[in-house]
Amino acid sequence: VSARRRAWTMSGSGGCLVLSTRGIKARHRHLLRDVLRLLPHANVSSKLDTQDGLGSVCQLCEDQDCSTALLLDARDPRRLYLWAANCPDGPSIMFRVMNVHTVAELKFDARRVNGVRNLLVFDVSFSKSPEKQVIQALLTRAFSVPAKASRKAQRLHAVRHAISFSWLEGGVWVRVFRIDRSEIDQEKIELNEIGPRFVLMPVRIISGGFYGAILSGA
Repeated sequence: VSARRRAWTMSGSGGCLVLSTRGIKARHRHLLRDVLRLLPHANVSSKLDTQDGLGSVCQLCEDQDCSTALLLDARDPRRLYLWAANCPDGPSIMFRVMNVHTVAELKFDARRVNGVRNLLVFDVSFSKSPEKQVIQALLTRAFSVPAKASRKAQRLHAVRHAISFSWLEGGVWVRVFRIDRSEIDQEKIELNEIGPRFVLMPVRIISGGFYGAILSGA
């Protein structure tokens, strides 16, 4: 995997294409909607026809000037997968999505802020192996909002969401928070969870954008 960690691991994120395969369930559509609301730099595509596999996602990325793709894959009726890919050169990661809790289900009092940037927080475990470093790099590219994509980029507090990625029990536990000023002390900040929550269990890492040799996993 380490041979694949090239300049893209440090480069800024461009547009992110977000889409799903056909057959996605209503609850998972709500999860997709929740994720989209955190990504003002995202382009949304129609449901993907997978008769010829997933290779066409790279062409869709090129057509929409996107360098990264997030694909909810519901081809297996018993399981939901998420692909995160650097297009077209790769690598790509296939995750199994588990323990999903949508914003509507969680019913938190705090709400998201429209069109702002995300602070991404990864725990120290992601520095422990090349595979985890690749996972961190791809998630960073997908969830980092470029300054030009934020409607409030010129404001002092343009970063208003914190997305936490924690490595636990072999998977990535994802939590989302809103960053607020403390009402008691304006010099301090508070984190209020807004959702969604989900866990990403890595299945495999492959060399290209939705194609190529398996670098890690089954």
